[in-house]
Amino acid sequence: MTEHHTMHYPNNADGWKKEITKAWDIIRLDEKQMQSVAADEKSMGPAIAFIVLGSLCVGLGNYIFPQEFFGVMYRPGVATIISSTIFGAIFRVVGIAVVSLIAQHVFKGKAQVAEFLRVAGYAAILSVLSLVPMLTIVAGLWSLVVAFNMLKSVHKLDTGGAIGTMVLAMVAGLIVAFAFSFLFVGAMGSYMMYY
Repeated sequence: MTEHHTMHYPNNADGWKKEITKAWDIIRLDEKQMQSVAADEKSMGPAIAFIVLGSLCVGLGNYIFPQEFFGVMYRPGVATIISSTIFGAIFRVVGIAVVSLIAQHVFKGKAQVAEFLRVAGYAAILSVLSLVPMLTIVAGLWSLVVAFNMLKSVHKLDTGGAIGTMVLAMVAGLIVAFAFSFLFVGAMGSYMMYY
């Protein structure tokens, strides 16, 4: 028989303020808060909400500050922002799960995927900085520091295991990105041959 999980979300502004404070503590590298969120099953709802919010901020940042490519300004439309938010959130959840599985199975990490996902979801609030694209690099670099500390705190990895997990996850990400770009270029080439 399958187990049914219910998502819990704060039902008022004060409740969300508490969850944002927890997220702030996590990105400030508070290990006790990381462990508390990892153990709290009710934290999954806010964690997913923060992941979606972070993905939305990336799209909105590109809308507010349009990019220029070869003299042409690119500003995404509403449909692009919505689809990039959905796909960005899905890819982030999958990426977090892959990191957790690498930590668990290669480096003998102690946490379950859901526990690590909860903490990483709260840390995803850093992506709010993507509203200003110039701050995306800062958010990305600090995310690496936070991920390293989450692996040590939640998965109980040593320094070598945390670094190894991050390196393997980045290699896996590059392979997937290469495969997708290869498939995309191949599909575009096939499309162009018919027209």
